[in-house]
Amino acid sequence: MAIATGSRWIRMLVASAICILGIGIAAIAPSRAAASPASVLGGQTALAVNVDTFLALINDGFTATTIAPATLEYGAAPTAYFPIRSGTVFDVGQKTGIVRHKGGLRMTRRSTTVDTTNITIKCDPLLGCSLLGTGLNVVPTEVAQLQNVKMTRRLGSITITGTAIMREPTVTALNTVFNTTVFKVGMELGVITSSIKSYP
Repeated sequence: MAIATGSRWIRMLVASAICILGIGIAAIAPSRAAASPASVLGGQTALAVNVDTFLALINDGFTATTIAPATLEYGAAPTAYFPIRSGTVFDVGQKTGIVRHKGGLRMTRRSTTVDTTNITIKCDPLLGCSLLGTGLNVVPTEVAQLQNVKMTRRLGSITITGTAIMREPTVTALNTVFNTTVFKVGMELGVITSSIKSYP
């Protein structure tokens, strides 16, 4: 009887070990998948403009429109939508990669107009994430730094969120180009939500 009980205990111990091992493997598998690079296939990035920033620009004489195929929706929080280009790679586990977009943003004040195109989210494990763009070669490559960045990856999709904050030398360049003082270091441009289609 004692031997039977001991055998049953051993079988239960082995079964428990197998279950624990299986759970461990299941936990490691998604982690490894999340750490591997994914190909960017498309999607859309939304920039919900900070209301205080939007009103400050409007009151200073700015008008803003998007460059197709990007679109702009007005409402409680004006939001610009930029289609994502395919052909880049993003690694959520390493927090590194590039997300390029179609279209752009056009800003006008009095007789000055600046078109910002080649809008790109660039992430680096050491430098963090930035929102980049080309503004007629008269403003720095960085449009804003992304703070409080969060990244999630599921099968076939990656989501990146963060708050776009303006800093030097972009602020000085924009104030100079538009002959204004409305742009401030630390000014919140808005909240970025990038919904990326990916493979795998």
